[in-house]
Amino acid sequence: MHKVLLLLLFILLHFRAPKNEIDAEFSSHCPYCRVAEGPSPCNGCDKNMTCFILSEYERFKKQAVKGVLTNTFEDRHFYPQNWRCDIKKMRKKYEFIRYSSDPTKQLMEDLFTIARRQGKLPKRAKNISAQTLCAQKLACAPQFRKYETMLRVSPKYKIVNCVVQKSMSTMMTGAMCYLYDEKEYENTGRSFDDEFNGRLCKSQNEFSSVNDVRNKYNISLRQSGWSFSMVVRHPIDRFVSGYVDRCVRLLVMNATAQCNGCRLNMTCFIENEYKRLMQISYKRKTRRTMEDAHFFPQVWHCDLPDEREFFEFLPYSTDSEEEFMPHFEDLLQRQDVCTYI
Repeated sequence: MHKVLLLLLFILLHFRAPKNEIDAEFSSHCPYCRVAEGPSPCNGCDKNMTCFILSEYERFKKQAVKGVLTNTFEDRHFYPQNWRCDIKKMRKKYEFIRYSSDPTKQLMEDLFTIARRQGKLPKRAKNISAQTLCAQKLACAPQFRKYETMLRVSPKYKIVNCVVQKSMSTMMTGAMCYLYDEKEYENTGRSFDDEFNGRLCKSQNEFSSVNDVRNKYNISLRQSGWSFSMVVRHPIDRFVSGYVDRCVRLLVMNATAQCNGCRLNMTCFIENEYKRLMQISYKRKTRRTMEDAHFFPQVWHCDLPDEREFFEFLPYSTDSEEEFMPHFEDLLQRQDVCTYI
């Protein structure tokens, strides 16, 4: 039982989203310092957050008193927001756009409010609904398409999870590898973060179609005691996370060939990725890119056109404690994970 609690706690600590000033701290520190290769740019502290906070706070104090320090990349990411934009003099003239870890709520609401008030939103080209538009031939990408399926299996507990990039795929790959062979995973001293650099269970518990899993373990289409699950995420939330990962974080690491070659131009990226989406939808273009894997619709994964009724969907948001964790814990209990470990 204690191992299950540790498993759940580990997931919670890695994916719970902080808010406000704490949100800014974590969103800057986690991708910037955690993924650094070789000598860390994170004040030389590598992944030691205590070291980083103490060293950055010393810079913060000196800057506040003397105001003569060199402005480093870390300073720009962690110094107070109200030190910018000439806020002291201009605060009453500013309108503040709220941002939290869930951009589908405050950020989008504020942006659209400002855009409408300023009259900057373009008029609709056609006064028809999205449903009517997409009913026209080749106007929209299909709702369902078999694009990619990546299944992780724990035969001991009869659990099958389909992983989708930017929907907790690294964490679920690690969790399923742990449930595949707990002793081996513990003996390696790995954490789930290590799956990002190399999968311990590669080619051992991995399948590319639901039928392959059924054939391997003789799973009936009727009640079989097996659980098929998939983590799902709000499309806008998933897009923002993917864009930061593929276009912002990798640009910091000088991986300029990523993000469809668009660097930080989001309009360029969306237009190019949409062209690829339509090409793969109707022209059967098969060359797969990492951008496709991160941004193509979640419903194109996991053999959902044929297998949707057999799947259980685990909702994931940036507050995993409220949504994801209760569902995942319930799944583990139903599959008797507590009984065995």
